[in-house]
Amino acid sequence: MNNLNLKDLQKKIFNKKNIPILICVMCIGLSVTLAACSMEHDSDPKAETKSNEYDDVKSSVQEAKTTENTKVTFKRYYTKTQSIKEETSMIDSDKVGLGEEAFGAEYESYTIESFSADNVVLIKDIDSYPKGYYKITALKDNGDEFIAVYEYDNDGKEKLLEVTETPLELLDSDTIKEIKEGIVVEGKDKLYTVLQNYAE
Repeated sequence: MNNLNLKDLQKKIFNKKNIPILICVMCIGLSVTLAACSMEHDSDPKAETKSNEYDDVKSSVQEAKTTENTKVTFKRYYTKTQSIKEETSMIDSDKVGLGEEAFGAEYESYTIESFSADNVVLIKDIDSYPKGYYKITALKDNGDEFIAVYEYDNDGKEKLLEVTETPLELLDSDTIKEIKEGIVVEGKDKLYTVLQNYAE
C-alpha cells in the first residue's frame, strides 16, 4: 500500500501541470544556497586579509616616493659609439619626497626606466660621444687657424680643452680638411699620439 501511495504521489507531483512549480521551487532553492555561500565568503577573515594585502601592495606601488636613501642611476646611451655609460649617486636633497611623475618632471630630458623608493633608473639617448673622447679640430685665433682640442662631457657636449701652437697652414691640404671636419679619438694616449704627429 505504501508503494501505491508513493507512486500516486510521484504521479501527482510530476504531472505536466506541476512542472513549472517544481522549476520555481528548484530555482528558489539554488538562489538561497548561492546567497548563503556568498555570505559565508564575505565573512571569511582569510579572504578579507588577502583583499587587504592586495590593496596595500596596489597603494604602495601607486604611492612610491623617493626618500633620502634613494639611489638614482643615470643611463646614457651614446649613439656615436653605441655604448651605455651608467652613473649612480644618492638622490639630491631637493628631490626627496617626490612621486614618479614629479620626479620625471625634474629630469625632462630623461625617460624613467624604473621607479621605487629604493632606486630610480633614468635613461636617455645622446647623439654624441661620451666622456673620455676628444675632438681635434680647427680654431681661429687672431686671424690664424690652429689645432684645437675639445673634450666631451657626460652629456656629450664639447668643451674646449686646449689650443695648440700648431698652425693649420703648416699642414698639407688633406690633413687640413680632415682636421676641419673634426677627428674624434678615444683616450688621452691616442689624443697625444695624433697631436704629436701633427706637430712634427
